[in-house]
Amino acid sequence: MKVYLAGSWHDRPRLRQYRADLLESGIAVTSSWLDSADDLPADEAADRCLADIDASHALVVLTDVPSSSGGYHVELGYAIGSGIPIHAVGPKLNLFHHHFLITWHPTWLDALVALTRDRRRAA
Repeated sequence: MKVYLAGSWHDRPRLRQYRADLLESGIAVTSSWLDSADDLPADEAADRCLADIDASHALVVLTDVPSSSGGYHVELGYAIGSGIPIHAVGPKLNLFHHHFLITWHPTWLDALVALTRDRRRAA
C-alpha cells in the first residue's frame, strides 16, 4: 500500500515522522515534497505532487497546521476528483472537508491504525 501525506509546508518535520510511522507499519509514502528543496520551480513541484498522488492508494491530509499556500486543499480536491480514498486528521476547514469520501480521524494514531488495517486487508 502507498500513501500520499498532504499537509503544511511548514509542518514537514512532523510529517516526516508520520512517514517513518507509516514505513514502520509497512506502508510506503509517495510524498516526495517532504524532502524537496525550497527552490524547486513551482510548476515542477506541482507536477511532481500530482504524480505522487496518482501513484498512491490513499491520501492522508493533516489540517491542524494551516497551509500558507493552500496546497493541501488542492491536493485533497485532486484526490476527491480522482476517487482516491482519503483519511484526514484535524479540523474541518471548508465545505469540501465534509465530503462523503473523506474518513476523519481524531488523532494521527487513529489514522495510522486505520491505514495499517487497510494495508492488511489489501494483502
